[in-house]
Amino acid sequence: MQKIVDHLRKLPFIDDIIIWNNNPQAELSVRGHDIQIVQSPRNMVTYGRFLATRYARNPIIYTQDDDCLVLDIQKLYSLFCRDSSRICHGLKGGEYDNRGKYIYNTAHMAFVGWGGFFLKEWVSVFNMYVERYGFDHILCSKADRIFSILLNTVHNTEKVRIENIGGESGVEALWVAPDFQKKALIAEERSLQLLGITKKKNSRSLQDTKPKNKFVVLTSCRTGSNYLCAQLNAHPDIHCHNEIFHKKSVKSKFPLQPKEKMQSTLWRDANATEFVRSLWEQTQGRQCVGFKMFHVHNMDVILQLLSDSSVAKILLKRKNMVRQYVSLVIGYKIQQWFLPPSKERMYATVHIDPQLMIAHIEEVNRFFAQIYITLTTRAQEYMEVFYEDITGPQQEEHFAKIYQLLGLEPLHVKVDLRKQNPEPLSELIENYTEVCNALRGNEIEKFLYEEELCNA
Repeated sequence: MQKIVDHLRKLPFIDDIIIWNNNPQAELSVRGHDIQIVQSPRNMVTYGRFLATRYARNPIIYTQDDDCLVLDIQKLYSLFCRDSSRICHGLKGGEYDNRGKYIYNTAHMAFVGWGGFFLKEWVSVFNMYVERYGFDHILCSKADRIFSILLNTVHNTEKVRIENIGGESGVEALWVAPDFQKKALIAEERSLQLLGITKKKNSRSLQDTKPKNKFVVLTSCRTGSNYLCAQLNAHPDIHCHNEIFHKKSVKSKFPLQPKEKMQSTLWRDANATEFVRSLWEQTQGRQCVGFKMFHVHNMDVILQLLSDSSVAKILLKRKNMVRQYVSLVIGYKIQQWFLPPSKERMYATVHIDPQLMIAHIEEVNRFFAQIYITLTTRAQEYMEVFYEDITGPQQEEHFAKIYQLLGLEPLHVKVDLRKQNPEPLSELIENYTEVCNALRGNEIEKFLYEEELCNA
């Protein structure tokens, strides 16, 4: 934070500096004059920047996120001075190149985290939202989107240089949150509805799309991917291979030919595009062919698949990421990765390093965040599936949607796999109290106390 303040102090038009501290358990100390730190009693997320305007002495507000230096604030300010009827905000690189996709008729979604100027009096536009929906979590987490859309004008956008200074990809970063995209869409749709603007059907929707005969399941470990693949393989028109890009072997459903190439990890890694193309061609009379890839697999291949509109993308995730990580550690300990009826369940408890767990969750969230961004910028469709859904009481309904995506008739769920670690986390984690203390106040703390309702 000190680095940002020092940077802002070099600009002659920056007067008082208001710092909104969203962490009730952390005290900030920053050197400098005319600085006011507002300690929020709870995390107000992005809405905090707008609450902070109440403490500002001047009518013109500049705001930015706390994880970067905006190197072109002077350029933004000059443009705002020329046209103060709308927000002037900065975007970097690819986001700037795709800036047109954020315009909806007369409204425009502007992101002010990379620097934005607006007038203090405009904050009253939030009243429109609160009167209809109240003060809710969507308002808190997506305030930038709501604010800029409700101003109902096309804002001024400038390309800016950004220097990241940390925090932009940790679990506290909004864009890596598991429900980031869902909340964003809700905020946009609500704001546009308040203005009477109908949002065009998003390119990510799977409605009225042509069935795909190729698919990929993008996921991470312990999300029910074995269960999903087994159920897909139970369908007479599907071949679903396993981890074909596993570092040690090609885990295919059947031996791929020619053996000297398609079952060699060395040849596969050196000829990844040809390997995937050959795999698609080996249908053995099945209508659909697919495979799964984890976040630790070949990222170049994943990016190629994300850009291929002929490939259906199924994103498999697990809502409770703490339980997912605990299941992973147990799996490594007992080397039991799925549990058919014929196999005896092995019970184990594990010691969890909280920092290693947080780092793993960050890595998985960054993986999916990159996927979402890539799919959105390249106008690709996808289907999001959750472990809790395909193993829960409504599993038939969720599998039916997958079959519909692939243009196939629904199949009754008949794969019988059992849940491997049904015990509460308090019984599975040997140092449960230590983990609870380490996660207190963290975004993922809630997962410690959530129980899953599922069959697998």
